[in-house]
Formats: sequence, structure tokens, C-alpha cells
Amino acid sequence: MSAVFRYWRWIRINAQGMRSIEEIAEAKAFMHQQFPTLQGIHSDAIKVDDVEIQQQLVEQMQTGSTGNAQEAECCLRCFISHQIDWVCQDLTSKFGRQGQFKSIDLLQLVLTDVAVLKSNLDPSNSSSYQSLASKILQTFDPNRSQLSTWVKRLVASDREINAFLVERGIYLESSWAVLNSKSPQYLQRRLSLSPAELKVACALLESYHAVYLRDRLQVQQTSRRCSPPTTEQLIEMAKILQVKLGTIYSPEEVLESLHRLADRIRANRRPKIESIDDGQYRSWVEEQPVAEPDDLEEQNEFLRTYRREFQAALMQAIEQTVFNYFCRYQKRNEAEAQKFLKGLCLFHCHAIAMTKLNTYLQKEQYQVSRLLQLLKLREDVKRNTQIKLRAQVQELAARYITLSQLEQLMEKIDVALEEEIDRVMKEAQAEASTGKRDKQKPRSLFSSLLCRYLDQCSYFDCRSLQP
Repeated sequence: MSAVFRYWRWIRINAQGMRSIEEIAEAKAFMHQQFPTLQGIHSDAIKVDDVEIQQQLVEQMQTGSTGNAQEAECCLRCFISHQIDWVCQDLTSKFGRQGQFKSIDLLQLVLTDVAVLKSNLDPSNSSSYQSLASKILQTFDPNRSQLSTWVKRLVASDREINAFLVERGIYLESSWAVLNSKSPQYLQRRLSLSPAELKVACALLESYHAVYLRDRLQVQQTSRRCSPPTTEQLIEMAKILQVKLGTIYSPEEVLESLHRLADRIRANRRPKIESIDDGQYRSWVEEQPVAEPDDLEEQNEFLRTYRREFQAALMQAIEQTVFNYFCRYQKRNEAEAQKFLKGLCLFHCHAIAMTKLNTYLQKEQYQVSRLLQLLKLREDVKRNTQIKLRAQVQELAARYITLSQLEQLMEKIDVALEEEIDRVMKEAQAEASTGKRDKQKPRSLFSSLLCRYLDQCSYFDCRSLQP
């Protein structure tokens, strides 16, 4: 249920780049015409059944006359604008202080409708631009989900929103990240499902893993953000499901079922977790005398995931920091930017001593130190890692403990993370301060990930560099 005015008041970004609300008279008249019970002195405040209203509006948009279709679409776009506004405010309330942004910063990325009465089906609308609201309408099926839920999903998975948040060390957990980390055994233990429902859920998860994880591993993207399954992948999953269950699924039905399964998993995250201190990775959960077998499995799952998240956060921080340095140099001088990357590659990947880099870079020794800024670089990587990892570990821990427990443990989590990152950075500092470096000796974790990044980055060829 929601206030009916959401179907005729359009939230938009005005010419000054600010949030504004505009009442669309045509949309209000259309709603009163289609739903006579809405008329009255206080009609704006009437609460309506969104599911029923939206089903009728979608039907009008798809099968009504040209005028009715455009007005029905306008009403839905007004509702979508309110929901986008709510999602952005919700994200800001959760992460705005940490990421130092306001809701208007997010709204400017996704509240992109410019002509709410202009239908995408209008032949005179020749622009190839597609707003997020258009994408939402084109993919929305009122028989499978509510429009408010669909808007939330598409805003949370929007590339620009995620890129904006990632720059501020905030990572939203997609349905695909949730499903990647869960097994059929987990579903059997944790979800309250009937035998028939459990059979379908396990088959769905197995088909998803068989296709999505296979392709993900083939392109070696296990530490990067998960993208939604492609249509081809969904078709392949549907074929596997048909074999397993004897039921025919469309790609859209598979996609919606995966979203629903991920939502069920999120809603049922209440297992206990005991101490998982293995001597290297600290535990911030109080130790208990004995752990049950299920709890031990959860501990191991948590520890494995934490290790992956730690290295992923460190890798992302290195990528972000080095790229930022490169861009700053590039703005001043392309040759200097390339020398910066060459110096990092020679020092960290080929174990060339700092005192010999001046020959390779054709600079004075003090100029080499000023170019590479190794101490500052490590400090920036450390800070970016802390920002990224805190958000990820907080989200990870929330899967295993209650929110009240998490709030009590956040101080311990912060201390543990800082100590862990300090350990990695001190290892890198000790490695960098060694005068004569042994090429056969294993690199520090920092150098290993830095070299992996330099090997893979598209704007520098570290592998071909022969010192």
C-alpha cells in the first residue's frame, strides 16, 4: 500500500541539478478516470493497493489506445521516480556518512527521466538514450514481482551507482554474490522449505553454479564484482532445470527465481558462529567452549570467505590507488606516468634495488624516490583497504550474527582489521627496505598482488619488461 499521489507526482532532477517534485495533471486526471473511487477532497492521501493498480496500468500501457498507453506509462514512471528516490535515501542513510555523499549524488546518476509523458514507443522519439526508468518498465512483469521490489533490484545493480559507491569503498552485495557462496547443503540446513520447495531450490542453485561459476572461473574473475547472468547463461540454466525437474523455464523465470532464492537466503541469516582464530586471521567473536558440527562448518565457511574478501579488498585498493597515481602523472606528462609504472614493476616484480632504478628510469636517485613515493603509496593502499574491507567484513559478519551483536563487535572488528592490514604493510615495508633483494625469495602479499595487477592492466605491459 502507498499514497496514490505517487502515481501523478514526478520526482526529477531539475536544470539546477537539484531534486524537485512536479505534479503531472494528465496523470492525475487519468488515475481519477481509471479509478473513480480515488476522487474526493483528500484524494492525494488515499492509500491504494499497488499490485492491483500496477497490473491495470501495465495492461493499459501494453494494450490500450495510444493516449491511454502513454498516460498509464506516465503514472508508472511517476511511481518509479518515488521508489528510486526512496532507494537512494535508504542507501544514503546506511552508507552516506561512511562514503561522504548525499542522496542527491545518487539521484543524479539514476533519476534520469527527462520527458515523463514521452513514451519510448512514440515514433517521434528517435533518441537512442534509455533511462533507468525505461529499463525498469521494459523488464518489469507484474505477475512475477512488485514494481517497488524490481526498482530496488535494478537501482542496486546499476553500474553507475555501484561505480560511485565502489570509489567510496562501499560494495553492495548482489544476489549473485549471495548465491556464489552458498551450497545446496546450506539450503537444506538453513531454509524452512517444504520437501518440494527444497528440491526446486537445490536444483536452481546447482544449475546456477554449473553455469555461472564455471564461466566466472574461466575468465578468472573470482575476486571481482559479480555481474548479472547473461541471457545465454539463463537459457543454459533453464535447460539444466528441465532435465532435473522436468519443468520448462523461460530465462526471465530463471532470473526471477534466482533473485527470490537470494532474498530467502538473506532473510534467513541467523546462524551462530564461534571463534575462528587460526593463528593468522584474528577472530572478533567471543570464544565458546565447544562448537557443534554445523557451527564448525559455518566457522570454516566464514574464515574462507574472509580470506577471499581480505585479498580482494587489498587487490581492489592497489588497483584504485595505482590507477589514481597513474592518472595524476598522466595529466602532467605521459612519459612520467609510464616511468612510474615501470619503476613499480622493476622494483616489486623484478627485484631491482632502489639504488639501481635511476639507470633504468634515466633519473637522479632523489627523483626516483619522489616519482615512486613508495611510503605514501603504501599508506594510501592501507587506507583504501581499510575502507573497503570494513564494509565487506561488516556485511559478511551480519550473515552469521544478529545486528545487535554486530554493533557490539564493530570496535573489535576495526581493531582486528587494522592489525591485519598493518601486518601486511609491515611485511611490504621490510621487503622494500632490503638492500640486496633475492629474486628467488617469495614476494610479500602486497608485492604479489601489485605485480598481478601490473601484469593484467591494459595501459602498461609489465611482463614484457626485461631489466
